Amino acid sequence: MPYGAPPPHHGPPPQQHVVPIDATADVDAIHRACKGFGTDGRALISILGHRDGPTIDAIRAQYTTRIRRDLIDTLEKETSGNFETALVSTALGPIESEAYFAHRAIAGLGTKESMLTEAIMGKSNQQIAMLKSVYQKRYREPLESAVRGDLSGKTEQLFVMALTGNRMEDWVAVDPQIVSNDVRTLYAATQGRMGTDEIQVCSILTRANNAYICAYADSYKRQYAQDFVKMIRKEFSGHMEAALLYIVKGALNKTERDAELLEDSMAGIGTKDDLLISRLVRAHWDKGYFPMLKLKYAALYKRDLTKRVKGETSGDYGKMMVALTS
Repeated sequence: MPYGAPPPHHGPPPQQHVVPIDATADVDAIHRACKGFGTDGRALISILGHRDGPTIDAIRAQYTTRIRRDLIDTLEKETSGNFETALVSTALGPIESEAYFAHRAIAGLGTKESMLTEAIMGKSNQQIAMLKSVYQKRYREPLESAVRGDLSGKTEQLFVMALTGNRMEDWVAVDPQIVSNDVRTLYAATQGRMGTDEIQVCSILTRANNAYICAYADSYKRQYAQDFVKMIRKEFSGHMEAALLYIVKGALNKTERDAELLEDSMAGIGTKDDLLISRLVRAHWDKGYFPMLKLKYAALYKRDLTKRVKGETSGDYGKMMVALTS
């Protein structure tokens, strides 16, 4: 270790000082855009489509203080359709937007399975705790109760496990002995028996951090000559298969997974607008990650993501989606 370098960190990351953000100019511009007859969609896009998470949170809080209204209520009143969904989910910020997506996935007849999976799976314990808190506050119902009311059987159990918030923290180092034991258990629960012990697999994968899942995949292939992702596809089906693949592929190659999901929302006849919105909004918050995702998308599909989105959307909604990719 170089002289003067800090000692290796084996615990939770230290708390960082948060500098207050003055969002006065943005708040006033949004107020002007929504005041009077008609709405200036271009002005809303120029602000909400180009701000990071902390700034969005500041805008929303200061809008309430200065204008004495809730920003989300204003956007829902002034806009409609996919444009409204895109603006509202962005204005909710990184955490509350996930609660919004989870609720949209559950509300009404049937379940939007992909949207629910992506709102819940693969999150840290802190993110899960915040998600449950904001969901309860916004929708007056525990998220676990909403999930239990919409899912059933072993898939319901999988989602309840994920919402327990019992995942290894990302800073927890991989223990080879634990990996060895878990991989033997995973094999015994899948290819090593008649039928599949789904709950055993779900229990291991929902509590593992990304480093452990990568170690499982590597060890499983070396010991049993089977690709881990292919094993899950073979042993599982339906919503549970999709949810486990979301977890595992997110650990093994997150940019590839997310690029494939973005393409899936635009491929074929018609655009899956709800999924395109949720996936773009979620990805755009991480300003360090999003450029890598765009590069991976270009490498996989030989086209520019912004141009692809522009070709699949239109109007103010399309302009907002393009802004999020910029």
